[in-house]
Amino acid sequence: PEETDAPPPLRALEKNLALQAPRLPFSGRKGFLRAVVDPLVRRLHLALAARRKRTTPTQEALICGLVEKALALGPEGLTTAEKTTLLRSPEGLAKLHRQVWRLDDGEAAARWSLPPP
Repeated sequence: PEETDAPPPLRALEKNLALQAPRLPFSGRKGFLRAVVDPLVRRLHLALAARRKRTTPTQEALICGLVEKALALGPEGLTTAEKTTLLRSPEGLAKLHRQVWRLDDGEAAARWSLPPP
């Protein structure tokens, strides 16, 4: 009986659950880093994010400044509020994503957990 001898699908499930989970890219890192670097996470974040109204020129300037700061200092150089501002800006997040992947400085790339160029 199933009470004493689990069916094959249940045994397979228990066996898989007992396995150590594979190490995912960027595991142990904060969500901001993953949202910037990982294209799938970025798309998922943008798909789930609330739609925003058009940005004003002042907001655009702020976001451009935050992108530059993030590129210069890496994700740890931003405050939580600054990260939130970038995460709420689809254009800013896309710009930061593109520029992070174009980094040609190994030290700067390492701040984003990317291999050296």
